[in-house]
Amino acid sequence: MMEEKKPVSKVRPGDKVIRKSRKSSKGLKIAPRVPEAIRFFRFIFTQTPFLTMMIVIAVMWPLFALFLYLAEHNVNPDLSNYGHALWWGLVAMTSMGTTYPPLTGMGQLVGGTWAIVGCIIFYGAIIASMTTYISKRKSGAVKQIISTVEHNLEHMDELSLDELNLLKETLTAVINEQIEITKVRM
Repeated sequence: MMEEKKPVSKVRPGDKVIRKSRKSSKGLKIAPRVPEAIRFFRFIFTQTPFLTMMIVIAVMWPLFALFLYLAEHNVNPDLSNYGHALWWGLVAMTSMGTTYPPLTGMGQLVGGTWAIVGCIIFYGAIIASMTTYISKRKSGAVKQIISTVEHNLEHMDELSLDELNLLKETLTAVINEQIEITKVRM
């Protein structure tokens, strides 16, 4: 007795197609997410302000360290050479704090300014990059849902009862989420 085969439905925009690999992978996968990590870093370096801000830090950090060194080298034994001033600038920028504060008024002005500006640039670049990455990924998913819904609405007469119910639930969820977002903005 032969089994009756169901016809394969068409793939619509937004549908995910899952294919099984016929090869068996008995080898050890050292880094299975390498392509995803490469895409992530490519996006961060090309679509966000991260690289530009790191260049700004690479220019400003040695300059502020030089100004701090010039203000403190005769007074503060902890900042008696440029290397110590560079180290001080690094720990001040990353908000780790330092055990030796500047002693002169000019050193405190330069050091305090760098601590604030360095933190804003350093952490601002990280936060801006991650926010951009996450929002772009979310907008891509939303576009995929919208294209699927559009396709289904255009071909509504071809949908089964289950597919129509799923379309209704999807539209209701999308509209309810937009209502909540609009309430928060108000």
